[in-house]
Parts: sequence; C-alpha cells; structure tokens
Amino acid sequence: MSLDFSPNCIYNTESITHDIIPLLVSRCKIHNLHPLAGNEVKKIVCVALNDVVRGLGNRHLEIEKDALDYLTDVCNGDVGSALNALDVASYSVQNEGKIDLDTIQQAFQFRLNGTTTDFYDLTSTFIKSMRGRHTDAAISWLARMLNSGVAPIFIARRVVVQAAEAVIFVTESPKSDSAYKAINSALKTVKNTSAFPIPSQLKNSSGL
Repeated sequence: MSLDFSPNCIYNTESITHDIIPLLVSRCKIHNLHPLAGNEVKKIVCVALNDVVRGLGNRHLEIEKDALDYLTDVCNGDVGSALNALDVASYSVQNEGKIDLDTIQQAFQFRLNGTTTDFYDLTSTFIKSMRGRHTDAAISWLARMLNSGVAPIFIARRVVVQAAEAVIFVTESPKSDSAYKAINSALKTVKNTSAFPIPSQLKNSSGL
C-alpha cells in the first residue's frame, strides 16, 4: 500500500468522523493504523538510543531491561509515546548513563494521553459497563479515563445521565472505604501495565 503525500491530501491519526461532517468523510481516503507489536517497539527504541544522527547515540546511553520491558508494555504500541518518554528520561539519567525503571516511569508521566477516538470509546465503554452492572470493569475504565486526563466533572455528568437517582443511591448505600481502595488499585494497574484493547462491541458506534 502506498501513500499519497501530495498537498491535496489530509492526514489524521484519529477517527475523523468526530471532527468532519459525513459529506466530507465520504470523500476521504481512510487508512486504519494499528499499534506496533512489542518487539517492534523495542527495536525502534534501541535504534533511537544508538543512532548518532537522528537519535541519542551521541549521549552514549543504555536502558536497563526492566525499564525497556516496562516502556514497551505501557506505551500500548504507540512508538511516538515511547520515544517521547525516552527523550524525557535521557535528561534525567544519573546512574552512569543507564536509564532505569524509575526514571522511565517518571518520564512516561509527561506523555500526551489518548486521542479523540479513544476519548469517545472510553466514555462509551464506561457507560455500558455501568449499565451492565460490571463493577470491576466500570472501575477499570474509570481509572483509564482519569489517567488520560478526562475532567472528573465530565465523568460525573455521565454518571448522572446513567442514573438520575444516583444521589439517592449514594445516600442510602452502606459506607465503607471499598470504593476508595478499588479506584486506587485500578489507577495503579492503569499506570503500570499495558492498556487492554477496548472491545469492539463496547466502542462508540460512530467511530471507524
């Protein structure tokens, strides 16, 4: 498959259905992009570390195995996100030019999270998990949304839309710290592991 890089082409890495009217979408040529495999991300990261011209080769840096494994896993196949974190980490290296796990974890927090498509898909999945009474799933998707920078007030509105009697439910529910523990556990998992793909049947139906 070849790509046309002529000035008349418009390229977008997200689902354009959220930003462009259907009439224009029907006249666009759309290519679906998929996440890279873990071994592919590792190869690109290693090349970036050793490339003197376009990478960090002149810095003579190394990345420890657990740091590389973490970066490969948590970037979810988005090599741009991995390279951004690698670049940030390169300025924080203190241990003989080696990028360790702690350094790469801190650097990855500076990444830009999510796209328009991810935003609508996460919202849709969160709501459908609540409708289906899947508590663990709803908490997990809530953590993904919070970790991606979604405003809590937006999430609160979705909860109210889902259940107009949310106030009554919260008031009459037994009080415990289980919800606090659940969301903290979910946030820890989201921050330190690869994101699970959103099931197709739960995605926003208007996406491509």
